[in-house]
Amino acid sequence: QRRYCYCDQRNKNIHNKDIVAFKEQGKVIVHRVVKIKDLDDNKHNYKTKGDNNKSVDGWTIKDDAIVGKVVLRIRWWGWPTVVLSAWLSNGG
Repeated sequence: QRRYCYCDQRNKNIHNKDIVAFKEQGKVIVHRVVKIKDLDDNKHNYKTKGDNNKSVDGWTIKDDAIVGKVVLRIRWWGWPTVVLSAWLSNGG
């Protein structure tokens, strides 16, 4: 299922359980923050986990990898496109 979200790029005041968009391995990933480690100079490292994943991600995210914080998520928004696509692929 697809979920559409809006990321506020100005709001990088990130807390535990916030959903963030970040760059990892050349992709933008959207996962939930599960642990924050405070570093020197007001910097942080974040551990993240996808809501549907069983385990925490195998990487640590730094502040500069954060693209934005999710501030709006519209559930089920993508379903009409999935249904329409399936209907058209079956000959409509």
